[in-house]
Amino acid sequence: MDNRSDCKKRSDLRNLERAWKSLRNAINLECPVCGTTFTRRPSEIKRSRRPCCSRDCRYKYFRGELGPNAGGGSYMRGKANINWKGGHATERAKQYKRDPKVANWRRRVYARDQCTCQKCGLQPNKPRQLNAHHIKPWADYPELRFEVSNGVTLCVACHRDAHRRN
Repeated sequence: MDNRSDCKKRSDLRNLERAWKSLRNAINLECPVCGTTFTRRPSEIKRSRRPCCSRDCRYKYFRGELGPNAGGGSYMRGKANINWKGGHATERAKQYKRDPKVANWRRRVYARDQCTCQKCGLQPNKPRQLNAHHIKPWADYPELRFEVSNGVTLCVACHRDAHRRN
């Protein structure tokens, strides 16, 4: 039992030495939100986008409440986002969800397929576990958008797989 406690002490000491070595290389940074000076190891700076001293400051920074993003909203929204494609997709998605023709098409596809996934045969308890999938894409075939023959009922997992293949 004495031997185990000695081994534990040695491993604790090694861990402390490693931590001390990594802290010796730490870099002092200034929080862009509150101005506080804090330290980060070089490995933390390389692998993360954490320019702030705390979680609260980070949230304020990314929401655009304070710091260089202040007043402009989050850097992750709109034109500032690296995935920005001009805003057309979100407008199209909003229009798609509000359109009563889409809801009618979806109901007719579900009724034809008897609310069963046509790939794996799942009959879910909740209708939200099903998706009506366009066989030929919505964007490429506008003339087939509301044709029941261009739709198939899939469960959420099979629908995700169908889009991954495309």
